[in-house]
Amino acid sequence: MAIIKCPECGREISDRAQTCPSCGVRIENEVTKCTVCGDVYFKDQAECPHCHHRTANDLNTYNEHVNNDAHSATTASIGNAHDTCTTQQPQNEGYTAPNNMDSVQQQQNMNFHTQNVQPQQGQQPYNTYQGQNAAQPGYTTQPQMDEAKQTPYGQVPPQTPPPSAPQQHKKNATTIALIVVIGFLIFGFGAYWFIHSSSGKEQQAYEYALNSNDPAVLESYLNNYRDADAMHREKITQQLAQLKQAELDWTNSVVSGSKSAMTDFLNKYPNSIHKAEAERKIDSLDWVVAKTANTTEAYNLYITEHPNGDYIDEANNSLNVAKAKTVTPKEKEMLALVFRSMFRSINDRDDEALTSNFSDLLSSFLGKSNASKSDVIAFLNKIYKDDIISMEWRANNDMKISKREIGIDEYEYSVEFSANQKIQREDEDKETDANYRIKAKVNPDGKITELNMVKVLQ
Repeated sequence: MAIIKCPECGREISDRAQTCPSCGVRIENEVTKCTVCGDVYFKDQAECPHCHHRTANDLNTYNEHVNNDAHSATTASIGNAHDTCTTQQPQNEGYTAPNNMDSVQQQQNMNFHTQNVQPQQGQQPYNTYQGQNAAQPGYTTQPQMDEAKQTPYGQVPPQTPPPSAPQQHKKNATTIALIVVIGFLIFGFGAYWFIHSSSGKEQQAYEYALNSNDPAVLESYLNNYRDADAMHREKITQQLAQLKQAELDWTNSVVSGSKSAMTDFLNKYPNSIHKAEAERKIDSLDWVVAKTANTTEAYNLYITEHPNGDYIDEANNSLNVAKAKTVTPKEKEMLALVFRSMFRSINDRDDEALTSNFSDLLSSFLGKSNASKSDVIAFLNKIYKDDIISMEWRANNDMKISKREIGIDEYEYSVEFSANQKIQREDEDKETDANYRIKAKVNPDGKITELNMVKVLQ
């Protein structure tokens, strides 16, 4: 079994197939193979469509037909010669007719001569169909156009000679050489592309590893590019050693659990992959410190150092609570100033200055609810008896302060302290020194809204 091309559609099929599976034309016993070029074509074609070599069966039939026609023509010529000799035989007893076989032989020789001898220049070709008239002077015969185009009867038409073996060999050698050249070009291009691509991938992997802080990335580069540039491998190896040392330092800082160890690690390895984790640990440690102190100062410090910390919301809430409970030094100074001003006004008997330290409406003043500034002036006039020359009030350094938030960053202060009163009298037998326990409230504007005093008996 062999593979051939269908003469109809050109598809490769088996030479034993009954029909072509592509176009359906019948193949079995209907095709033949050219003995010259090897092309396959249908048997009913007179010649090969590729090299024009005639089909063997058709050529035999054609030759047989030519031989039969030649034999018929020879027989007819012999018959005519015999008739001529018979009819033109003179009535001469001494005349002997020529032998028939000699006449036939002469006729054949004449035909052969006229078919093969080419006319010389200036001579007219001898035409076997013209007979003896062609030899007569002045007789001219015009050849027919159809006869000039047709092959003389009895001759085989010219055939295209098959390609010679040396030409076919030369063509095959040229094809093979071309295939080899193309193969080398493809191989060279593929090798160049592979080398260039591999080099480009190695460079990309090197740059990526060089900018990475992950030991796994660096180890992957060293494992995948063992034949890389020596400088590249050395650089990555050094960086890998540094990362391993950083891992060891990180483990030690975590074990210590101190803020200073974490801070030292970040200062030494600012681009470490553990940077975020170290910052979270420091954030957690600072929050523990602030929560333990529970003061406004501690919460303010945490908020300042960790504005985006994990505990920032809780720190703000705790700060507000601490502010409501913690009196700052500034607030203590403000309250002390309020009461010093009040006592100075009493000592100077300056009712206007005295009332400036009080709110317009007092919730309680010396036991009186909903008191006013007029009640404050009445108190000033009451304590100055007729025999009192002067007096001096002074607050002791035992002030206790608490506060309550009544608005955003607005607080009401509750103050409790002791004060001493020294009196200069005309009658020295009367009391000249007294102590009082004072409770008061001050609003966010620094005005006294409540004041009560209790005399402390000696």
